[in-house]
Amino acid sequence: MVSRYMGGPLKNEQVDHTAGRLLEKVREKFGRLGHEDEAVRGKLAQVTALRQQLKDTFGVEWHQCKLLDVGCGQLLGNACIFGVDNEVVGIDMALPFKVPYVADFVKSMRQCGMQRAVQTAVRQMLGMDRRFRNALMRRLAIRALPEIETHLMDAHKLVFDESSFDGLYSFSVFQCVSDPGMAAAQLCRVLKPGGVAYVQLHLYTSLGGSDHPLLWAEPDKYPSWGHLRRSTPYYRKHGLPVNGWRLAQYKEIFGRIFDEVHYVIYEAEQQQARLLLTPSIRAELAEYSEEELLTSTLTILGRKAK
Repeated sequence: MVSRYMGGPLKNEQVDHTAGRLLEKVREKFGRLGHEDEAVRGKLAQVTALRQQLKDTFGVEWHQCKLLDVGCGQLLGNACIFGVDNEVVGIDMALPFKVPYVADFVKSMRQCGMQRAVQTAVRQMLGMDRRFRNALMRRLAIRALPEIETHLMDAHKLVFDESSFDGLYSFSVFQCVSDPGMAAAQLCRVLKPGGVAYVQLHLYTSLGGSDHPLLWAEPDKYPSWGHLRRSTPYYRKHGLPVNGWRLAQYKEIFGRIFDEVHYVIYEAEQQQARLLLTPSIRAELAEYSEEELLTSTLTILGRKAK
């Protein structure tokens, strides 16, 4: 996550940071031990899909380019994959801890909260970062991963000069920034003329838009669209500080900022969600369009004017 949610339509609602979510996240880390190859395959598939969508949409291929990874994460998986044949700069509000760890733990706790700091510490103590990097090198058939320049930075306040990057990408970040419009404008500013942006996010109005702890721990007990339905005890309760933006808002802001914009919605996800959208739930959520209720992952491809 690049930026904490600090306002907007949900500012008066209580964000549900429970001990249960933290415990479940720690359990999840243990569950991933020994599955590093699977995680690497997922990252490679993600990058392959991104490359293909850019090629199909704009005829663009990123080779020997300067790229910005917005929300690079602590494993730097995507950045390392792209970094094999590009120069990649990554930004995030939390980066891997460095020896002696204590200072970085305190800094992470202050910037991102106890939950994120503990997750990072647990993952590094388990050696998951090292295992992941080794698995990635095996898959890429390289002896060393590329060096990635990283910065602790807020997506709303990019310090880079205008026209610094040939392209940029972001995964699962924009649902958590406090002002997506400001962040999108910053992305466009640092792109070179004709540069392209790839932004993938999870819609708040989707089944899992709240990121509530039960979605991880006991999904069968969480009511469909519980965070949107006033009849459930989970109405407006969230696991992450999400901004609550809707599909039309994203389309309006990106359409205004970028010269050319394309949106990708995944039919398989919609078909699965449609099975859960009963007539009674649909009536309760009449204020929302069917498209925004069924759309979980939204991919936005934007090109800056030349």
